[in-house]
Amino acid sequence: MNLFHDYAFVVSGKKRKEVVKLLIDPRTPTELSKILKVHANVITRILKDLSSRDLVEAHVLQGKKKTYRLTKRGELARQVLDNLLEPKTLSDLVRLLRVHRNIVSSITKHLLQNGFITLFKTIKPARKFYQLTKKGEAVRDKL
Repeated sequence: MNLFHDYAFVVSGKKRKEVVKLLIDPRTPTELSKILKVHANVITRILKDLSSRDLVEAHVLQGKKKTYRLTKRGELARQVLDNLLEPKTLSDLVRLLRVHRNIVSSITKHLLQNGFITLFKTIKPARKFYQLTKKGEAVRDKL
């Protein structure tokens, strides 16, 4: 599970990035194609690619009609990037995101490994502050 290879995939395509931004609220492929003014087949292909990377999920409404939304994984990673505008500790992030410490720890580990955040400073061994790197800021700005 490498979250930011997925985000690099998202931001490398203009329409993929627009679809992810629009999926803050659940939408159908038809709604997305009308908003973005592209053929429904393009949207369907984008949604299939995004769901294969576990960034969006489909919910069946009636018959074949589906609505799509971002997964929890996608939302949490986006929130971590949004909340690291100023250096924060892991405890601060857990409190802000209201999720289990292990989830935030896992996301932070991936962000560190891929160069999106850095250890800003350590006050006593237990208090580590993290901040975005230029690479992390670039990804956050593109989302």
